[in-house]
Amino acid sequence: MNSRSFFSKRASRKALVAIPLCLTLGLSACGNDSGGDVASTETSTNTVTSTAQSTIAQTQASALQEMIVGPEDAPEGLEHTDVSTINDLASDLAGNVNFDGPVQPEQCQPLAVDISTVGKWAALPKEESATAMFSVPDSDEVAIVRVDATETTVNPDECGTITREHANEIAKSVSTYSVTPMEIDINDADNVVAVEEKLEGLNVAGQDLDVPPAGSQNVIITGTVKGKTFTVVGSNTIPKEALQALAQNQVNKINEKA
Repeated sequence: MNSRSFFSKRASRKALVAIPLCLTLGLSACGNDSGGDVASTETSTNTVTSTAQSTIAQTQASALQEMIVGPEDAPEGLEHTDVSTINDLASDLAGNVNFDGPVQPEQCQPLAVDISTVGKWAALPKEESATAMFSVPDSDEVAIVRVDATETTVNPDECGTITREHANEIAKSVSTYSVTPMEIDINDADNVVAVEEKLEGLNVAGQDLDVPPAGSQNVIITGTVKGKTFTVVGSNTIPKEALQALAQNQVNKINEKA
């Protein structure tokens, strides 16, 4: 019997002064008209710059969001699900989990995926990353898709064993994963990697635990297309053909929209 994945709806539910202007500009600025003019000019310039940067970010975010797979891209066996579930998870975990817990080896970060990873994905700015979620009908198993604005590659041969550390409000925990490469065929993409990731152990406050989610297994498919990185993560209980089809549909969408 296959082990339950981190990526289930049930698991997701349980996862864990303004400064006075005089002090800012110096006391002379409060009683000097010319100083006030300079301050006004600087403020106007900063406002224009900030507005321009915001416009660029919004444009980039819109373009990236158009590249992420949607309901029409769901392969047989999967259906598109409201991604707000991930956003709610990120809010629930905020302050309780260090989303940027160190991974060893460092270059294996893309293959160290757990429920806190999904929270981090959801919290990223929309001009940097787009995220979608699909589920198996009448099941709590889900697949997560992410598209990044930049390229990231990983060599699974360097990632046979991965550890990831989290520091939360209660204690430090260390998760240990095994990573096994898989054969997969994705067209029109580069640097494609597919692996099965298994959580082999969980150590909390120095004690080894043999409780869920230890033993959970996920399939991870990642690669690059036209300067973007795509990642699909799903439970190993989801047919690999469905996850492969979802990854291929994401590649096709990037090639179409980029």
